[in-house]
Amino acid sequence: MLRWSFAFRDTKTVEKFRRENKGEKVLAVAIRYHSKGKEHKCKIEEI
Repeated sequence: MLRWSFAFRDTKTVEKFRRENKGEKVLAVAIRYHSKGKEHKCKIEEI
């Protein structure tokens, strides 16, 4: 099972993106790749 972590969403980097893009959506994108099974998954979340 793949686990997702958007732990960075409360960091200074995210706050900087929010300030620089006021009024715009900020998206977090996570891509997981399992090399053994050649499987990938993508998760997109608005932060």
